[in-house]
Amino acid sequence: MVIALLIIWSGVVLFWYWYNRRHLVKLGSQIPGPVAYPLIGNGLTFWGKPEEVFKKLREIFTMYSRLVAIWLGPKLHVALFDANDVEVVLKSKAVEKAEEYKFLKPWLGDSLLISTGSKFKRNKKLIMPSFHVNNLKRFLDVFNDHALVLVESLREKVGEGEFDIQSYLSTCTINVLLETVMGINKETLGDQATKYSHYVHKLSGLAHMRVYKFWLRPDIIFRFSKVRREQDKYIEIIHGLTEKVIHERKKRWYESKLRDDEGEEKWTVFMDSLLGAKDENGVGLTDEDIKAEVMTMMFAGQDTTTTTLGFTLSLLGIYQDIQDKVLKELDEVFGSSNRPITYDDILKLQYLEQVVQETLRLYPPIPLIAKKPVADIQLDTCAIPAGCTVGIMIMGIQRDPKQFPNPMRFNPDNFLPENIKARNPYSYMPFSAGSRMCVGSKYATILIKVILAMILRSYRVSATRRERQFKLAGQVVLKRCEGYLVSLQLKSDTLNTTPP
Repeated sequence: MVIALLIIWSGVVLFWYWYNRRHLVKLGSQIPGPVAYPLIGNGLTFWGKPEEVFKKLREIFTMYSRLVAIWLGPKLHVALFDANDVEVVLKSKAVEKAEEYKFLKPWLGDSLLISTGSKFKRNKKLIMPSFHVNNLKRFLDVFNDHALVLVESLREKVGEGEFDIQSYLSTCTINVLLETVMGINKETLGDQATKYSHYVHKLSGLAHMRVYKFWLRPDIIFRFSKVRREQDKYIEIIHGLTEKVIHERKKRWYESKLRDDEGEEKWTVFMDSLLGAKDENGVGLTDEDIKAEVMTMMFAGQDTTTTTLGFTLSLLGIYQDIQDKVLKELDEVFGSSNRPITYDDILKLQYLEQVVQETLRLYPPIPLIAKKPVADIQLDTCAIPAGCTVGIMIMGIQRDPKQFPNPMRFNPDNFLPENIKARNPYSYMPFSAGSRMCVGSKYATILIKVILAMILRSYRVSATRRERQFKLAGQVVLKRCEGYLVSLQLKSDTLNTTPP
């Protein structure tokens, strides 16, 4: 009798599951894509190392011109590569954050990256003033100081042949972030700074693993997995360090008030601005809110900035004619001076900015973002069903020949004003687009230009590996598996720089 009831109950559950999914399955079957198998879908395609998975993804995507349906177990993912389709989706009021972002929540909490609805709108309104350009100018001294330390540390590699510059760039980036976001430096943290960077990288990889290894998606399975135990270990360390810094900074904030003569709040790092932020009712951010936003800034800024710098230097090392144009522009702005870089200098370095933009086009640090339709979205070729995950394939969109002639060619002229105007604005979105656009994009751009300008005022960069030899992997952040291999030569016989 019990067995019979269990069979009946199982049948009812399966029927209910099928009945509620029939619309999604019907519309999903009308979207082109590789053959999916029962229960596992296309899941076996994504079995392997990150670089192998990324290669398989790119192979699938090249087979379809606008969109493709991929099933990870029972979960439907629709990948979009066309700027016009992306515009329809991102402008729709029927989309919200994809469910996959919840995998980051134990680590990043309800930060701007994760939150939705009224909390997202309120907190974004409180945080956005921190990223106003007038506030970012305060950090130029920090940017210059750490970029100069980087330049000096690279002297040991001059004339030594090719090496992976990633660790040098990563050290510079994490030190800048620690100082500008949390107000601490490597001397304060010691080897914890390196560990913090390492744990952020590890957590990013674990989140990526849970997305593509569909059997780890259900909480009931993930809870007892080795991946969960590893994740908890890293989160405990990062949360503990961040909470300690918040406590100390908060104490300092309330003791000194950090106010200038006019009584206005004066802050020196992002955490200060978060501590002082108040909404129209005089209510500020909670300690949990501040912790979430600080960790998100560290996560979003560290690997993305490092990889953009690495790809840019690799490409300049390959394309010497483009590097010549950058060096000419630097000479016009700075001459033979080794003075610090000012904000006015940043504005004058237009060709360098085009080079960075073109690097971000070909190698966006975040190669995709995800959305969840809460209602069907009609495109001109098909309908995207509610309940699926829509992958906005930034890397594919930015290599679309309809938007970028000869899209695989590294060509900074793609970002001349007249060429920008001729394109769909959604054809270039390395920092996302719309209300979810990265609030730190201006911060990242200024920092990247300062570091590149500092390096290229002192060194000439060379690289022997062509772009076709790049081995790419996308563990949340796009990277070169073999590292960013370059060689350096002094532009002059001596470096007239002294580290701070």
